[in-house]
Amino acid sequence: MKLEAFASRFARTSDIFLKKMIKLLAQIELFEFQSLRDLLNIAEKKEWITDSDIWIKIREIRNYSAHDYSLTNYAELYQNILNYTPSILNDIKKIENYITTNYKTN
Repeated sequence: MKLEAFASRFARTSDIFLKKMIKLLAQIELFEFQSLRDLLNIAEKKEWITDSDIWIKIREIRNYSAHDYSLTNYAELYQNILNYTPSILNDIKKIENYITTNYKTN
């Protein structure tokens, strides 16, 4: 049960980060993008995230855990989630620092 909750939090956190934070910031800064890959490339160029390829992998893991109901290798899934969680946390800090630095309010 705890592993399922961990996987669920991983999925929700990655969704919120990509669909809310990164997408909104790109729109605020008037970037145009058609795909997730476009958005991630913008985010990497702007140094909001460390590596767009890592986020593609995070998205693949999220999709696999959320939509594959015939999972057979739970150990590999949870190991991947554990391995990529620090990347999510690191990039949350990066974008937090970017926003704090560039959008200060007095």
